[in-house]
Amino acid sequence: MLGIVIVAYRNPELTADYILNQLPKLVNHYVVVVVNNASTMQECKELAARVGGVACEAGDFPEESSVYILNSDSNLGFAKGNNLGAEFIRRVAPCEHLLFSNNDIILQQKTDLGLLTDLLDKDSSIGAVGPAVVGLDGHHQSPHRRVVTAYRQIGWILLSRLRKKRKQESESTIALPTPLEGFCYWVSGCFLIMRADVFEKVGGFDPDTFLYSEEPILAERLKAIGRKMYYCPAVCVTHMEGGTTKETFNKPHIKRLLVESNCIYYRKYLHTPRPVVAMYKLLNTRRDARLVRPEDNHSKSV
Repeated sequence: MLGIVIVAYRNPELTADYILNQLPKLVNHYVVVVVNNASTMQECKELAARVGGVACEAGDFPEESSVYILNSDSNLGFAKGNNLGAEFIRRVAPCEHLLFSNNDIILQQKTDLGLLTDLLDKDSSIGAVGPAVVGLDGHHQSPHRRVVTAYRQIGWILLSRLRKKRKQESESTIALPTPLEGFCYWVSGCFLIMRADVFEKVGGFDPDTFLYSEEPILAERLKAIGRKMYYCPAVCVTHMEGGTTKETFNKPHIKRLLVESNCIYYRKYLHTPRPVVAMYKLLNTRRDARLVRPEDNHSKSV
């Protein structure tokens, strides 16, 4: 059986639509746990009633169901939320495989994840596998094949004008190739499958991060136990990227979360010298300060 973990944040309409209209397209037998961040038990009960599930707290042993709405008073973020959901599934409905999924995913009419789980079961060098993830603009959001270091990020900032010009020129003259199946550095965390025992062995997602950089960090954790991520385009999903963050946070706040998570990634996993990480953070802070308009600061204090 497949365990599906969904981390939600104040978007019951999107979550209910995903559970009722998208997940039934899976031909696989599954159980779902929604970690409902920054919610109340009453809100969880209302969502559970809409999707035919059971509302519960993290320490509960609720009645058997195919959908659990797990209440979290605070906003745990992506990493802690997924870790909590995986632990809950382990207790109430042990599953061999775990799918970590956003609630802003559109599935094909019939989606069989058996090909992805078979890859995990047959090849012990694969730690996590992801399908083709395509945005509404038709662009592929996965896989990512190279390590982007703090040094490269600093160079991009210092040479931002030149990089922007080259990017515009390449986009206008060169068609992007279709990603090929195979091992890669990391796959998108918006729809990612792992064996439950492997997820437990690597300690799950890094709880020090709140949002962003979870995938390259997970790739480094998998590398430590001799496993890598794998991209399999035979399965394809559509990602309505930013279904929650774009409506909830302003852009400077989103960027700060990204920079903070990247700093953890660079220091803790790539062992980047602290002065280099500090320079990366300083350059981003200065750039963000130039981008924030007076009305942005006003809206944050309301």
